[in-house]
Amino acid sequence: MVKTFFYALLLYCTTFLFSSTVVKAQSPAYWNTCYDVLASQKQNTTCSQQAIVQYILQALQDSTLQISGTFVIKYTIDEQGAIVMVEILKSPDESLNNKIMQIIRSFPNFHPAQDKEGNAIISEYTLPIRFQIEETLPYEEEKNYTLHWGNIYANTLTLDDLQYLMTQNIELRDIYGNTYSIREIEMNVIHGLDVKTAKAYKTEKPSNSMRKKFRKVAIGSTLVLNVLAETGEAGQRIKMTREYEIIK
Repeated sequence: MVKTFFYALLLYCTTFLFSSTVVKAQSPAYWNTCYDVLASQKQNTTCSQQAIVQYILQALQDSTLQISGTFVIKYTIDEQGAIVMVEILKSPDESLNNKIMQIIRSFPNFHPAQDKEGNAIISEYTLPIRFQIEETLPYEEEKNYTLHWGNIYANTLTLDDLQYLMTQNIELRDIYGNTYSIREIEMNVIHGLDVKTAKAYKTEKPSNSMRKKFRKVAIGSTLVLNVLAETGEAGQRIKMTREYEIIK
């Protein structure tokens, strides 16, 4: 059994500041390799989010830190795209604050945010990050399991499909057809910068609160389903993830 490190970028929300006055920005700051004048703001933002995730993961790859919990970090990017201020708003372990702040401060220069006239402006960002360490099976064993949800096996869902699945059991099966107990269900619905998250425990189907929360989902959203199950072998656990695109 191995310890696996999980990282989740929960939200990437922004406010834009200039001379201590909030102004309406035409575009936020983008990761230095993600700014493309021919791409949409959504594409540039998605690229930036993914780049931030990969950068933080890479920075922690050789770390022996046992991080578990949610950090909320606020940082400011100046008109040249440099990180000029980092503040920890929430921390599960203050002894780790310096390491997290060091990583954020080491970000390469961004393409700075711009106002409606195309002028570079100072921008401020709030970045919640959740870290979790789970006892899971090694990958070579994990591939022997598959996740089943209702009788829909495609990775695209219509709104009707989603509402149907919200009433169906989720199962973890091995290659021999055995099923295992679901301990935790987590759903994240991502649409642009908006992320909605819900969890349910010791249940094999989405909870009533999940069904209410995800009754209305925008076309083009991504649904990320995370399931934690027990394999029955000395309490070993396995975490499986499936992603679905919501279509018309």
